[in-house]
Amino acid sequence: MKRLEESDLAEKIRSCQRCSARKDATKPVPGDGPEDASLIFIGRNPGKNEDKQNRPFIGRAGRLLDEILEILELRREQCAILNVVKCYTAQNRAPSSQEIMSCLSWLKKELKFFAQKRILFPLGNEAFKAFFPDTKNSISKVVGKAFKPKGSKIATIPLYHPAYLLRNASEKTKMFNFTLPKTRNYLKEHFSNLFRS
Repeated sequence: MKRLEESDLAEKIRSCQRCSARKDATKPVPGDGPEDASLIFIGRNPGKNEDKQNRPFIGRAGRLLDEILEILELRREQCAILNVVKCYTAQNRAPSSQEIMSCLSWLKKELKFFAQKRILFPLGNEAFKAFFPDTKNSISKVVGKAFKPKGSKIATIPLYHPAYLLRNASEKTKMFNFTLPKTRNYLKEHFSNLFRS
């Protein structure tokens, strides 16, 4: 089974020098996951731990993402984990719109790698806006809501970024007690095959 992080595409991403975000990073961090992944989680950009180890979501936010997957009754090994921007930014600053635009073509190529994708989970406002650039809504208005255009096989379900939940205990409680169980029920109703062992 091919994996994104071991692919030629991942090597091309690691050598990218397209934008100003590159100056703070050890090297760009490609996404990871098996090519048959049908669930894709997309964050904003790597943090310090991810930059050091060249893997997405492995620090505190990554551990919380694992807890989110557990509530959804999913396994990390069946998912792909990507970022909109591939480089760490100093002091964890938000990437600029130019940096996001520079990276979007990489994100599109990564998404094409996963031909069987069925659900996209943008994590946080920046990832949500990358998929819905014309929306006037912030993620707080749509968190946990499924967007599935008529005739499409792919649903998009925005969720709060785990790093945001680490800083906001009340939102974490709401997410874990209400949003995630509701999302799990939606997945079981519309994508029951994901839960077959």
